[in-house]
Amino acid sequence: MNIKQIPFRINMLLFLITLYLNLMVQWDPKIWTKVNDPKDYLHQANISLFSRDFFSPKPESGFYPRPFTVPLFYKLAGSQGETIVQMQKFIHSFAVFVLVYSMLLLLKTGLARYFIMVFIYFMMSWWNILGWTTQLLSESLSLSFLFLWIGTFLIYYSKRTPWFLLIHGLVTVLFSFTRDSWPYLLILLYGLMIIVSFIWDKPMLKGSLTMLLLSLAIYFVQGKSSEIGERTKLPVMNSLVLRIVPDPDHFNWFVIRGLPMAGFLKHQFTGLDLNKEPDIWKVYALYTAPEYKPFRDWAAGPGKGLYMNFLITHPDYTLLVNEPEDKLSRIPAFNLNYVAKVNGYSLGAGQCFPFFSPLSWLILILLLSRIFIKTLKPRLLLPILFSLLFLFNVILIYNADTMEVERHLFFTQVMVEFLSIWTVGLLIDELILKIKSV
Repeated sequence: MNIKQIPFRINMLLFLITLYLNLMVQWDPKIWTKVNDPKDYLHQANISLFSRDFFSPKPESGFYPRPFTVPLFYKLAGSQGETIVQMQKFIHSFAVFVLVYSMLLLLKTGLARYFIMVFIYFMMSWWNILGWTTQLLSESLSLSFLFLWIGTFLIYYSKRTPWFLLIHGLVTVLFSFTRDSWPYLLILLYGLMIIVSFIWDKPMLKGSLTMLLLSLAIYFVQGKSSEIGERTKLPVMNSLVLRIVPDPDHFNWFVIRGLPMAGFLKHQFTGLDLNKEPDIWKVYALYTAPEYKPFRDWAAGPGKGLYMNFLITHPDYTLLVNEPEDKLSRIPAFNLNYVAKVNGYSLGAGQCFPFFSPLSWLILILLLSRIFIKTLKPRLLLPILFSLLFLFNVILIYNADTMEVERHLFFTQVMVEFLSIWTVGLLIDELILKIKSV
């Protein structure tokens, strides 16, 4: 056997072992009855696949439309909760396999390959990741497709063939339609890759341009679907009452520009504490209570554009410069209580993760940046680009909807772990290659 193939064989073995262990993880089938979102995904999953309404449904009483990828996979699982959970566990396991495979292609030395393989499989057993497979929410499939997206991108980066570009393109479409925020990251990544390719890696230029064009098409299609489904209405309302109303200057900016029900909103939503259940239900009332209809109609119409204008003209707000520390501390959230209790082989990872802190991640990225400046090896830029991507994502998601920051940004700490592991693997690789060249 070729010694270079051993890590790839081990990856396959680890995939089969962890798939079995993941499928054996226990969960409480009642856990998804505690939140309302599963009803929306299952309702959309029951719409005919041959109907336009499946891909771009309009809101109805008690139904809030979602991007189509999650309902599509729920449909493939027969809309049965237990089957959906097992399906999500399989896709999670497969995503780990693909991600590790892509890393084995990218790294050159045995020690770096074994390090990154062991650490990624161990990280993926962390309940903060694996636990979401037991819940009927978008988080599991969104995170799995995030890793499939990164993995297939790195495979194409290593192989440079049209076949792998096609696979990456298909994964990109499915990944994007797990959440409405992902198209912005797609455009940013491929835009950055065009610059990187033009300067340091011209063979990647054609593929990067192709993916940028695809991402722009996805952005416009997904934007139209979001408009039809009024999927930005709730986030705009949440952001207005939770972040704008309490600040007199920001509030007056919107009042001058036609915010409806301004006095009533000011009275109802000043001094909210989301740790208190009555205040949470006050926000929920925005979505259905008849007295808030003018505000809802405004948020679904001119409110979205006005809020975007505000974000552009108020960089201190957008960049979270004056955001209170206790609210910013919600960003690197982990081990949230939306899922079943940790069990099975995941208990071991729970004792070790989070392993890296945002500060240690930053130090590692700066060290890698210094080595890149000396060597100009394009592969060393990749974790740096993805780090920029997810810093942008934090700002994007926080400003898009401040209602459930912890849940919407739970993968921030996951990415801190992954990007740190990836960076350490590259640093080990570069150190060994340097020693061998002496």
